[in-house]
Amino acid sequence: MISIGIDIGSQFVKVVVLRDESIAAVHPAYIGTDAIEHVGYSSFMAAIEKADIPKDYVDCVTATGVGREYVAFADYHVSETLCNARGVDWLNLPTDVLLDMGADKIMVVKCHDGKPIHVFRNDRCASGTGRFLDIVTKPLGLTTEELGSLSLKSTKHLVMNSNCTVFAESEIISLIHQKERPEDIARAIFESMAEKVHSLLLKIGDVESIAIIGGLSKNTGLVEAIKVVTGFDVLISQTPDPQMVTALGAALIGCDRREKQARRTHREE
Repeated sequence: MISIGIDIGSQFVKVVVLRDESIAAVHPAYIGTDAIEHVGYSSFMAAIEKADIPKDYVDCVTATGVGREYVAFADYHVSETLCNARGVDWLNLPTDVLLDMGADKIMVVKCHDGKPIHVFRNDRCASGTGRFLDIVTKPLGLTTEELGSLSLKSTKHLVMNSNCTVFAESEIISLIHQKERPEDIARAIFESMAEKVHSLLLKIGDVESIAIIGGLSKNTGLVEAIKVVTGFDVLISQTPDPQMVTALGAALIGCDRREKQARRTHREE
């Protein structure tokens, strides 16, 4: 079976191609100012071309993410929470708690057998999200990736008191004026984000380890801060890229639904 998962986020489209539940290809694409419908379809076509699969051979397409309704050609539209849980279950990581960190959200999910049972999210405020990081990084004149690497060189513990994006930016400018080193400011930024993550994780209950997915899982400074602040073991997928796990879950759910539909049709015949 050929199943395609498409995750439409606020900044990126992620596509995973499954052939008999094995990953045949992945394709991420930046949305930018293009129409979401166009980026979604062109990413789908690019992914199946990578996998050398003709369009007519695709059995099902499942869309997820905040922009999933823009994928009009999808057979199924599924919430990202369900896709996250299914994708992390496929990875077979030794944890039942996942942390999804993206451009506009932080989401913590307690899972069981590939299904979500408790969900907590921080999507009413940009604090702790990728957008927060983009904004607070600007006064330092660094990219978020540069900030991550720089934070690991910190030797001084600074505390950021504000979780509000606007006030946090002002606080960073104040620290710059106080001649604090950029690496120490970087560390303070990531630890403030980690504190926000920790507050959500505490709502789950007993936690020993977490699987981190989403684009921010690739920022070394943030991941290190989460380890330090929470004290939990952190697990991150290497294959596929952790940013692709939600799309992977969508493709797997598409497989499940199509197979169930086929069995139902067979019984009726």
